[in-house]
Amino acid sequence: MRRVARLFKSSRHSIHCPKCEGRISPGAIYRTGAMYCDHCGAWLATSHWLSDGSYNWGLVLERLADLLIEPTPEYTDRAQACLTAIQSGHSNQPATLMAGFSDRLKKLSFEQIQKVYRDTFEGTPSCSLSLSKSIYGFRGDQENFVARMSRELESKGVQIAPYSSDHLSLCLRAMSRRCAALGEDLAFVVLPAVSKIVAAMRGTNNVFEDLLSTVEWVLTPR
Repeated sequence: MRRVARLFKSSRHSIHCPKCEGRISPGAIYRTGAMYCDHCGAWLATSHWLSDGSYNWGLVLERLADLLIEPTPEYTDRAQACLTAIQSGHSNQPATLMAGFSDRLKKLSFEQIQKVYRDTFEGTPSCSLSLSKSIYGFRGDQENFVARMSRELESKGVQIAPYSSDHLSLCLRAMSRRCAALGEDLAFVVLPAVSKIVAAMRGTNNVFEDLLSTVEWVLTPR
């Protein structure tokens, strides 16, 4: 996750969101090509590489988050966009995992993808993408985590519904919008829960195993 830490850098440029036309505050601009709108919450990154030559892992977090929500007919296109982003990086391992995921998706119909998603993440408790129960053993701690994430996501303009704020997709979006230290802190908290999901999928031939393994790789400090 140290890669993600290198994303964050303030700027004084005045930039407006092309989606909602709101002015993006300097605190929300990390580097040219790696930014989000703090009005509508949209991620606006367009380049895989940053101005200093480092890789835009924030874009990867957003692409992965797009694959962790309920599949739509464009789901295979999202997977390809994520693969393209990851292939531009320095390591072959996450690209290999995502390529395997993308290839397996191509063999399934949209209805089949949707069914496997629901059976896996909504019908199998050990693979739930709502992470608070996996992260914390006490109900009070779980509720506090959900409340903290809700406040943070709302302050960044990120839409939470129809998911709970501890959903893995929303945790990834929060990471990509945090400062360096806080982004690493959240990754440290979330990673064990992701690893538990990967372990639960191992040996089941589940099409989503490679996707969750990619998330695990990205969040793991190196």
